[in-house]
Amino acid sequence: MNRAVPILAARRFASNRLLPFFLLLALCSGPPLPLPADDGNAHPNDPLFRTGPPGGTEEQWNLMSDGRGIGATEAWKVTRGRPEIVIANLDSGIQYRHEDLRNQLYLNRGEIPLPLDAEGRTASDYDLNGDGVFNVQDYAQDSRVTDPEGDGVDVGDLLRAFSDGADGDGNGYVDDISGWDFFDGDNDVFDATGYGHGTGTASVHSAETDNGLGMASVAPGCRLMALRVGDTPHVTHSHLLGEAVLYAADNGARVLSMSLGCMSNTPFLRQAFAYARQKGVVCVSAMGNEYSFHHNYPVVYDDVVGVGALHPDTSGLPCPPLCPTSWATRANYSDYGGHIDVAAPSWVRSALFPEGYQPHAGGTSNATPHAAGVAALIFSRGVQAGIQPPLTAGEAVQILRNTAEDIVGTVYACKEGFDQWTGYGRVRADRAVQAVSPGTIPPVARILSPAWYGLVDPKEHRAISILAEASAQRSSSYRYELEWASGTDPAAADFHSSCSSSSLSQPFEGEVCTLNARDLIQGDGPFPVSKPDDPAITLRLTVTDAEGNRAEDRRVIFLHHDPTLHPGFPIQLEASGEASLRLADLDGDNRKEIILATTDGKVSVLRENGSPFESIHGRPTLWPVALDPAEKIPASSARNLLEAPAFKTGSVEPPRTPVVATPAVGDLDRDGLLEIVLAAMNGNVYVFEADGSPRPGFPVSADPDFALESPWLESRFLASPVLADLDLDGFLEIVAAAMDQRVYVWRHDGTLLEGWPAVARAPEGGQIDKIVSTPAVGDIDGLPEPDGLLHPEIVVGTNELYGSVPEQSARLYAFHHDGRLVEGWPVELPTPAGEMLPTVGKGHPMNPVLTDLDGDGALEILSYAVMGAPTILAGDGSVRGELSGGRFGAQSDSKEWFFLTLPANAALGDLDGDGIPEFATGGVGAFLAVARFFEGMKTNFEFLLGCWNLAQGSFLTAFPRVVEGFHFIVQPSIAYVSEDGLPEILDGTSHYLLHAFDSQGREPQGWPKFTGGWIVGAPAAGDIDGDGLTEVLVVTREGYLFAWDTPAVAARKPEWPTFHHDNHATGNYLADPEPPASIGDLVASPAEDGGQSGLRLTWTAVGDDGFYGRAVFYEIRTHSEAIDPFNWHAARTLPVSMIPRPSGDQEEVFLPGLDENEFVAVRAVDDAGNLGGLYPAQEAPAPPSGRAGGNGDCGCAQFPARAGRPAGLFQILAAGLLYSLPAVYAKVLRRKHRRTFPGAAGA
Repeated sequence: MNRAVPILAARRFASNRLLPFFLLLALCSGPPLPLPADDGNAHPNDPLFRTGPPGGTEEQWNLMSDGRGIGATEAWKVTRGRPEIVIANLDSGIQYRHEDLRNQLYLNRGEIPLPLDAEGRTASDYDLNGDGVFNVQDYAQDSRVTDPEGDGVDVGDLLRAFSDGADGDGNGYVDDISGWDFFDGDNDVFDATGYGHGTGTASVHSAETDNGLGMASVAPGCRLMALRVGDTPHVTHSHLLGEAVLYAADNGARVLSMSLGCMSNTPFLRQAFAYARQKGVVCVSAMGNEYSFHHNYPVVYDDVVGVGALHPDTSGLPCPPLCPTSWATRANYSDYGGHIDVAAPSWVRSALFPEGYQPHAGGTSNATPHAAGVAALIFSRGVQAGIQPPLTAGEAVQILRNTAEDIVGTVYACKEGFDQWTGYGRVRADRAVQAVSPGTIPPVARILSPAWYGLVDPKEHRAISILAEASAQRSSSYRYELEWASGTDPAAADFHSSCSSSSLSQPFEGEVCTLNARDLIQGDGPFPVSKPDDPAITLRLTVTDAEGNRAEDRRVIFLHHDPTLHPGFPIQLEASGEASLRLADLDGDNRKEIILATTDGKVSVLRENGSPFESIHGRPTLWPVALDPAEKIPASSARNLLEAPAFKTGSVEPPRTPVVATPAVGDLDRDGLLEIVLAAMNGNVYVFEADGSPRPGFPVSADPDFALESPWLESRFLASPVLADLDLDGFLEIVAAAMDQRVYVWRHDGTLLEGWPAVARAPEGGQIDKIVSTPAVGDIDGLPEPDGLLHPEIVVGTNELYGSVPEQSARLYAFHHDGRLVEGWPVELPTPAGEMLPTVGKGHPMNPVLTDLDGDGALEILSYAVMGAPTILAGDGSVRGELSGGRFGAQSDSKEWFFLTLPANAALGDLDGDGIPEFATGGVGAFLAVARFFEGMKTNFEFLLGCWNLAQGSFLTAFPRVVEGFHFIVQPSIAYVSEDGLPEILDGTSHYLLHAFDSQGREPQGWPKFTGGWIVGAPAAGDIDGDGLTEVLVVTREGYLFAWDTPAVAARKPEWPTFHHDNHATGNYLADPEPPASIGDLVASPAEDGGQSGLRLTWTAVGDDGFYGRAVFYEIRTHSEAIDPFNWHAARTLPVSMIPRPSGDQEEVFLPGLDENEFVAVRAVDDAGNLGGLYPAQEAPAPPSGRAGGNGDCGCAQFPARAGRPAGLFQILAAGLLYSLPAVYAKVLRRKHRRTFPGAAGA
C-alpha cells in the first residue's frame, strides 16, 4: 500500500489546484485602499522599517499611522517608552547577542557591581556613559568583563563576570543579573535550544530603534526582562509560568508579554496573576492559534488581557501585484470568544535566532507583543506626564480597551463595539498615549464573580449573585450599571439592564446585583443543546465617571439544567483535570470510586455522591493526598523559592507538582488491594495504597542526569504510567516514559527492573527529543523469549521528526521486556507536516494501541504520526495496511473530502457486534491546509471524529462525524450508554460538548452532554453507585467534574471505557485488568455431608470482569478473626475444587471440618489472575436492579453467628443463630426510600 499518499495529495491539491482560485479572488477584489499620509519625520532609521515596495507588506506596516498599523509612529511623537518601565517577555528565552536586543535588556542593580571606566575607576552611577539608560554598554570598558565572541559586550559576558553564587538582593534568586531561566533553574536566559520564539516576540515590543540596524519596535525606550519558561513555550508548565509571573511582579516589571499557553489551570497560577495585578502589572497573553473559541490558559483569567491577531487580507500572496485591500482582517487561525480583549497585527517583521530577521512572523504570538508594547507606552506616558497617583493596572487595561480602533464588518461581520472576533478592536498606540492625561483617564470596572464560563444550574440556583468592583479615583463621582444578554457575542442593543447604582464617590467592591435565573432563560429547562453556546449569557458592567469617561468589563457564564446529571454533580474543583479519571472499586462494595489527579498537585478519591473516600473496611484513609513541591530543589540550587517576596510574605502559596498524566490503578503485589500510580511533572513516580498511604520504596524518579544530555530533554513525565507483568513473576511492573527520551520500568518495590531504563532513539543517526506518548504493552510478536516464555513488549512513540514538509516521518519504538530494541524497530511513520504544536503535537506524541486482527495470537499495532495516516503494523515492524482518510461513508455529515489526523489519541471497540473492533480517533478536514496557506482569508473547515472498519480499512457508513472543536490530546472512550445493547463512542472536544455516537452516527436521547469547558481527559464509564447501571464521567480544564446517569446495564464486556483502554493503561484491547466483582451475599450454614459436619457456603456467582462473564476459580480462606483485605494474606487457604458458574447463577460448596466459630471469605479470580474484592462487613449490598443475570431480588449480607460480635450496623446475634439480611431492607436506597425488616424473632 502506498503510505500516506492521500495526505500528500491533499497538500498538493491545496497548493496547486486552489492557488489559481485565490489569485483570481484577490485580483477581482479591487485595488488596494488608498492610504493616508504617514508623517515621515517620526520614522526611525532602521533599514527594515521602510523596505520593499512603499505601502506593501515587506516594510513595518504594523507600526504605521496611515491606517495599516497601530499608530506607533504618531505615539512616538509623545513617547517611545521610558527605561524605568520594564516589559517582561515570558517565552523560550532570548538571543541576547542579537544586534537589536543586546542593548535593550534589563539589568538588576542588586546583583551587579557599579561599572568601571577605561581607567579602572568605579563609576558613581550605574549609567556610566550618561546616555540615560543602564544597559550592557555601561560595562563596555570594564576590565572585569571579557567578550570572547568579539562582537561587543552582552548579558552573557556579564553573567560570566559577575555571577558570584550569592543572592545579592535577597529576592530568592542567586545572581539574577538579567532575568531568570525557570525552565532550567538558573540565571542564564539564553535560548538554549535555539528555538527562537522568545527572540522574535521580544523584538516586536523591544527591538532597539533608531540604531541604523534591523527593525523598529513598539516601545524601544522601555527595558526588556527576558524570563525563560520553556524550551517551546507555546505549551508551558503552569507552575513555571506562575513563578515567572511572580518574579516579574516582584522585580519591577510593569507589563508581561506572554505569547504562550500553559498545560493547566491551577489555583497557584490564578493567585500569581492576581498578585501581579495588585502590584500594578498589566499581563498580556496570546489568544491562541487553534481556529477556536476554547479556553486557553492563562488568557481566560480575568487578570490577563487577551490578544487576537489581525492580518492583511492577502497574506500569503505576493504584493505586488496582490496587495491587501484590508489591513485589519481577523487572522483565520486566531482564537476568539467572549474573553478576547483586543486585536493587533501579525504577519510582521521580527528578529530571528541566532541573527537576522524574518519578514512575516505570524500567529497571535506576534500580535501579543504589540499590545504589551502599547501598555508599556501607556505607563511611560503616565510617568512622563507626572500622573499621580501612578496609573493602576486596571486603568491601563481600560485605556487599552477604550482607545482600540473598532473593527466593523469584514468577512466576519464584526459588530459595532465589542465582538468575539476582535474584542474592542485594534490596539492604537497613538490614541492610548493621548488618553493618559488629567480628565481622560477612565474609571475601573471589574466583574469578580461568577467566574469566566462558570456553570449555573437555574433549577438549583434561582438567584445569581454578581460580585464586582468599581472605582474612579480621579473623579469626584461615578455610577455603575450591570446588564445581560443571551449568547457569547450579543449586539449592544441586545443587552437588558438589571441594576444600576446611584452616584458613588468611594471605591466599591461587593454584590452589585442579584439576577433571577428564570428571567435570563425563561424557565428551568431542561434545554436541549444543539450549539455549544446555546446556554451562554453575557454580563456587562459599565462604570461612568463625572467627566463622562467610561469603563467596561464583560463575563460569559452558562445557565444549563440537565436532569440526567448524577445527584451532586457537577462538582467544581480547585484545579483543572487534564488527566483522565479512573474508576475503580477500592473497598470491594461493588461501587467504583472516582480517582482524580488534578494539576494543583492533589490526588483525590471520591464516592458516588462526590464525598471523600474516608474509610476502607472500617479504617480511615488519608485521601486526598498532596504531592511534593512543584520542583525538586536541591541544596545546591540557584534559587530559594520561599525567599521570593510573594512567598515570603504569604501572599501566594507555593505550588505543588502538577499531574497531567492519567494515573494507573492496579494490584501491584497481588494482595487483593489496589494501588494508585502517578507520574508527575517533577519527575517523580508516586505509588499510594488504597488507603492513601505512600507505598514503601516510592517515590522513584527519572534520572536527572539524562536531561543534561540536551536542552531539548526534561526530567519530567507527561506520559501516563502503565502496569504490566513484564517478567511474568506474578507481580505488576510500572512502565513510565519520560521526557528525557527514556522508558523506565520499576518493580512493585521501587527497584528498577534489569535492562531499564532504555533510550528510545535509533542506534545510528537518531534525534534527541522527548517522549510524551503513553506506551502500549502486549505480546506483539507471539514468540517466546530465550527463557521460553511469551513476554509482553512495550511500544512507544517519540517527538523525533525527520525530513521537511511535505515529506516528514516520525518514529515508533518497540522494546522487549528486558529493554532490548525489538528487531525491525523503530518504524518510520510518514506525515506531510508532523508538528502542529511543540511537544504535545510533534512527531509521534500519540498513544499506540494494540489488538489481534488476524487471530494469530500476536498483537497488531495501530498508530500514526501527527497528520499522518493511521497505520497497522505487525510485530516485526512491517506495515500491514493503512486506514484511508478519503472515501467518506455515504451517510457522513461532513462536507470535507479528506480526513487529517491530529495530535489526538485513539480507541478500539466493537461498535456493531461483529467481533472485530472499530478504530476511532479525532481529526480535521483537509480544508485546514487551505486555511494554513491563506491566513488572511476566511476559510471554513470541519472538526471531525473518524471511525474505521478494520476489516475493510474504510470509514463506517456514517463517519466521519462533524463535531464542534479540536481533539487535541483527548481520546474517545467506547462504552455502553444506551439500552440498545451496543456500545457508543464517547467523544469530547475543546468545544464543550460530549457526544455519544453509535455505529450509525446516531446519539441516544439526551445526548450530547454540555460541559461548558475543554475536555482533554478521556471520559470514563462504570457503575459508581452500585445500581447496576453505567455512569459516564468526565473532567474539564475549567475544573468541573461531571457524572451522568445512563440506562445502560453495566455488566457488559468492557470495550474501551477509560483512558488507554483499562486501569492499567495497557492500550491493549485484549488486556483484562478488570477484576471480578466482590461477593456480597455469601451465606454460611452449618451442614453435614457424607457424615461430615461443616459449613455450606452459598452465594451468587460473579463474573470475570465485574459482573460480566465467568470467573475461573474461587479462592476460599478461613481465619479465627473477621477477614478483610488487610489480613487476607494471613488467612488459611481451603482446598476447593469447583468450576465457577456464569455470573448471576447460584453457587454452593461444602467445607468439611469448619464450624460457625470460624470466619470464611470467598473471592473470585479471573483468567488474568485478577483477584476480586472483599465486600465490606459494615454494610449490606444494594440490589443490583439493572444487573444482567443477577438474582434481581436482593443481595444478602451474611453476619457470622458469634456471641458478642457486632453484626454489621444492626444487632448483636445470639450464639448459634445465623441470620441473612436482605440488603433491600437494610440500605437507604438511591431514591431515598427507607424500609423496615423483620428481626430474628419476627419482630
